[in-house]
Amino acid sequence: MHRLDENLGAADIELTKDDLGEIEAAASTITIQGARYPDHIERLSEH
Repeated sequence: MHRLDENLGAADIELTKDDLGEIEAAASTITIQGARYPDHIERLSEH
């Protein structure tokens, strides 16, 4: 229950434009490598 309450509390957080800009800037420096799913799982998706 503690973790559920903690996670539900996240719904009350309001991010500012500056917050979102910082998150975007940090995320844009991450290099994505590899597939999201193994081939046999990817074939099962509706993509």
